[in-house]
Amino acid sequence: MADFEETIGYSEVKDRFTSRFGFIPEGFVHLGKNLYSFLNKRLFVHYGNSGNNHFYGVEHNSKIRLVCNEVPATVKIFKSIRIHGTGKPSKIVLKTSHPYPQETDIFPDEMKVIEGDIYAPILNDKFSPNVNGSEYQKMLSGDPMRSKRLEIEITYNHLTPFELRGLTIGYIRSPGHP
Repeated sequence: MADFEETIGYSEVKDRFTSRFGFIPEGFVHLGKNLYSFLNKRLFVHYGNSGNNHFYGVEHNSKIRLVCNEVPATVKIFKSIRIHGTGKPSKIVLKTSHPYPQETDIFPDEMKVIEGDIYAPILNDKFSPNVNGSEYQKMLSGDPMRSKRLEIEITYNHLTPFELRGLTIGYIRSPGHP
């Protein structure tokens, strides 16, 4: 059995797969404008009045994953993130993979809303081998997040309405790189 199973959704209008869902129903039926599915011999209505991210009686958070790869050949030190939108995320995870894997987290208490946008510093690698202490201590004084690209996962609590219009990553070029 796979570590993660999912259902993928196909759009006939776009003629391609457009969605991924973290649930596996027994079957789907599309009648009129309604989508129904079956799980454990029970009928469920999708896109009804149960709210966003509510599947089979379970609330799920919203996750958005993207990659920042501006100036792809340049090694960068990532300094800050700015979210153009509404609603503070419940967590942001930032990862690099080259030249070595790094990871850091941003939580709501580190985010500030200024003139409608959400700002936060990008802390250091929480797995930094060059600093002793907890993950949080390493995020304060460990190695900076350094790479050519940055993988970003933004999580919103299922109860938080949000709108994401854009994202800006602040960085400096790593010294010694053109």
